[in-house]
Formats: sequence, structure tokens, C-alpha cells
Amino acid sequence: MRRLLALSFAGMAGAVMAQPQACDNGIVTAVADDPALRTAICTASDRGLSVLRDCGLRQPETLTIAAVAQVDTPCLGLFHCGEQFVEVLTPGAMSELRDSEGLFAHLPVERLFDSVVAHELAHSTMDGAPCPFDNCIASQEYFAYAVQIASLTETERAPIEARLEPDQKVSRDNINAMILFMAPHRFGAYTWVHLTQRDGMCAYLGRVQSGDLVFDRPHP
Repeated sequence: MRRLLALSFAGMAGAVMAQPQACDNGIVTAVADDPALRTAICTASDRGLSVLRDCGLRQPETLTIAAVAQVDTPCLGLFHCGEQFVEVLTPGAMSELRDSEGLFAHLPVERLFDSVVAHELAHSTMDGAPCPFDNCIASQEYFAYAVQIASLTETERAPIEARLEPDQKVSRDNINAMILFMAPHRFGAYTWVHLTQRDGMCAYLGRVQSGDLVFDRPHP
């Protein structure tokens, strides 16, 4: 779910052809051909926004989320920096691309879709956050995975937590770009367990969102 620095004109063109629907949350505009899918985007965005709201974290002022048949990267969703625009694969497209051994393999595709919306929505709230390096992708993904997993139920989170050994301590050293790129699902599991081992989870996420706390390191 890596970020792109420029808007995908092909993706935006496809989104423009679909129908927009303003969600009741007053923040998200859902774009999809299927009215049921627009409703699903709104419901999923409500879940993501509730995680941010309950933690007192910054929410996006406005955000357009479009369901598309494909994105420009081998990802399930994509936030376009500086555009407040998200593309997520339709559930049908997700079912073709999803990793059967991945972190969210246990979720029905509809719930996977919901969680990806929450993930990309979280990215939108960190757009422009201060970063002392060329990029802060590990910090960005930590925040997005945290919101994504927090949007799940306890039952849905259990298989994620079970990927690590019981009582395994996760340190900041485990949160880095190398693990993100080489083993993204392990990165996601590390993120959630690391966060749950912190005191004041919401305050901790607030520091990440503001750019006060970063997991990234300068390149050698």
C-alpha cells in the first residue's frame, strides 16, 4: 500500500465516470458504479473515522475514495499524496489479488475491503507530516496499519496477534522500512503488538501522526 507522489490520471478518469455519493459523516465522498459499493465505502470510512475520533486523532477535512478495478501498484489501495484522493480495489478485484497467506487472509473479502479503506484513510491524515529524512514510510505505514487493525473486531484481530509468540516483546528496532518491504505482513503484526505494548496507545499514535515520533532512519 505504498504512496505515490503524483495522481494517477488513468485512475482518476475511471473514478470520474463513476457516480459520487457524499457520506453521512460529512467528510468522505464515495465514488463507484455500484450504489451498494458506494454505501460500503461510506460504512468503512465510518469505521476508520471512529478509530481516529475515539483516540482524539486528527481526521481528514475532506477525502474522496473511489472503488476501481485496478491501481498502478500491486496494492489493494492507494492514497495519492497532496490530492486527498484514495483508490481502493473493488472487493472482486481484491479477491483476485489478495495474499492467501497474508496478515488479513482470515478476513472475508468484504471486511478486507473495509480495513483497506481505513488504512488509506489513515494515510490521508499524515499527508504533509514533518519528516527529518527523504521519506518516513515506516512511520506512515505504522500509523496506517495501526488504524486498519484497530478498525477490526477483537475476534478479527486475534489471528494477527497470534502470528507472534505469546508475550514476545516488540521494540522500535522491529519497526523499519526493511521489514516493511521484505515482509509487510510481519511489519503489520509487529505494528499492532508494539502499539498494544505501549502505555497510552492513543497518545502514542498522536505522536506518530504529528511527526513527533518517527521509526525511519537515515540511509547509510
